[in-house]
Amino acid sequence: MNFRRGFFRLWLIVSALWVLTLVVYVEIEGRRRDVTDGGSIFVRGWVVITDGWKAEKEVAAMRERAGTSGSPSIAVPDEIGSRLRAGREVQKAALLFGGMLLGPPLVLLVLGAWVIRG
Repeated sequence: MNFRRGFFRLWLIVSALWVLTLVVYVEIEGRRRDVTDGGSIFVRGWVVITDGWKAEKEVAAMRERAGTSGSPSIAVPDEIGSRLRAGREVQKAALLFGGMLLGPPLVLLVLGAWVIRG
């Protein structure tokens, strides 16, 4: 095995450790902060995101009903609005976490492939 291949394998191992560290840290930290619930932070986040999607469907149905009755605008109830905001905030956090999770390993993978090709 030459130096380039060994260097590339080292980058792959570092990338795998990066992903594992982020996933395990977030899971452990979530459970430490919320011991009473005992659920996974990833599962709870997914529940909030899907609830936000359901709230968007409810708002769309309300707008459709208002459009057929000729009403120019509708007032979204506070409860539905808060569900929408919570869902969007968790979606943004999930995208940021996904970028942190996948971005550096992919960059390292591309750099490693570039090093191997020479």
